Amino acid sequence: MTEGTAAQAERALKRSLGVRELAASIITITIGGGVFLLPAGVAKSLGAAAWVAYVVCALVFGLIVLCFAEAGSRVQSSGGPYAYVGEAFGPFVGYLTGVLVLLFGVIAHAAVAAGFTQVLNALVPAAGIGAGTGRVVLLVGVFGAFTLINLRGVGQGARVVEIGTVAKLVPLLFIGTIGLFAVKASNLRWPGMPPLGELTRTSMTLMFAFFGVESALVPSGEVRDPARTVPRAIFFAIGGITLLYLGVQESAQGILGADLAVHRDAPLAAAAEQAFGRWAGLLLLVGAAVSMVAHTAGMMLAMPRSVFALARDGFLPSALARVSPGTRVPSNAILTY
Repeated sequence: MTEGTAAQAERALKRSLGVRELAASIITITIGGGVFLLPAGVAKSLGAAAWVAYVVCALVFGLIVLCFAEAGSRVQSSGGPYAYVGEAFGPFVGYLTGVLVLLFGVIAHAAVAAGFTQVLNALVPAAGIGAGTGRVVLLVGVFGAFTLINLRGVGQGARVVEIGTVAKLVPLLFIGTIGLFAVKASNLRWPGMPPLGELTRTSMTLMFAFFGVESALVPSGEVRDPARTVPRAIFFAIGGITLLYLGVQESAQGILGADLAVHRDAPLAAAAEQAFGRWAGLLLLVGAAVSMVAHTAGMMLAMPRSVFALARDGFLPSALARVSPGTRVPSNAILTY
């Protein structure tokens, strides 16, 4: 595409995403399915000192977030990190970044979607959707539904993401807040500062639970008033995610104590069931499935814009940068993704 045509494609997009919509996208993409599993691994390494690793990750990731907030407030075109890096370091480095963001997004998206089928199979074993044809049909149905929604407009896609975000937060807020009333103080007794090597290794693993903002910012060409919206959405979302993670970890640790490390497959469900009964454990298992579906919705809103941005700048066929005049979304990029 020529420079003028690329600019025209950007102007054809509708700027519909405000602070609420962008923050919801960041939250739902960042909180995939890992939060339902990670507490056991962190507890195995650090025990009651696990919260220290979360604080370390929040501080380190905070520096990264500051960079995203600064860049996002200045660069208004689609692509997120791809556009930011391209502006700062030139088209070649930007291209490499765009490819990495797209590859990471596709792999993460597929992994979480596959995890959803496994959780659903555990909830409804008789359905036979853990493997084979049933799994394929389910995945095609999920991706097909979110594709159709996003083809209708960025507003519709954002609304589905907001609904999914609220739905996935309900069980996590339940265990992370109400669950704190069921903890035993002895299970949270400070064991002393963990060894630096163990803390570093655990924090590095835990960092993956904070990734997601880079994907959620890809539709930056459809954000209203980016200079104001992007920084506010980032800080609101990452601050809330950090507090939620800390609450969930401390609640599960306080309820199960040393046994938390044993429940590697469903630590939060085990904690909820022990504290409140079987219904609460089931709520957390359903929450894990809902969280993964919501993650798929968020990624379907964000990642096709990465395809659009690469096509807009001539790295992919120009047809993928076509914006539908009726819905004002990059329809070919959405379908291709």
